[in-house]
Amino acid sequence: ESDRDDILAADIERIIGNHSFYSVYDIVNVEVKDKNLMLTGAVTVPYKKTSFVQAIRKKMGDSLKEIINKIEVLPPSANDDKIRYLIARKIYNDVRLLRYSTQKWPYPIHIIVRNGHVELVGTVKNMMDKRLIESKARDVNGLISIRNNLEIVS
Repeated sequence: ESDRDDILAADIERIIGNHSFYSVYDIVNVEVKDKNLMLTGAVTVPYKKTSFVQAIRKKMGDSLKEIINKIEVLPPSANDDKIRYLIARKIYNDVRLLRYSTQKWPYPIHIIVRNGHVELVGTVKNMMDKRLIESKARDVNGLISIRNNLEIVS
């Protein structure tokens, strides 16, 4: 049963990762247990939360018993939008971080901004990249704090 759940989770992660609304400013976590799906994470606008579930239902059909959608919709904020954009631009335009800008799915680095508080989520190749990305993010004016949750995966 757990092998089947792992396969379902991988399929669902692909559906979300390939969804046209999914971006570096969103993060969706998938957990499947006994064919019950739990979605967590954060998205920038409400329609993404519902659209992801619709896409999963359409593609997965009766493979799932239940979908529990605990995805948070981030509060709308022009300042947060500006912070997101500026951090992404600094990270994805840096020649030293080029390997991350050429990868679409899964997005290696997600920039979650909630009322000026920034969380960096995803995977990087080494500690130097992790520190450089955080440094780039810290250069942006208007943010209150940064939590660097980037994982190193070689």
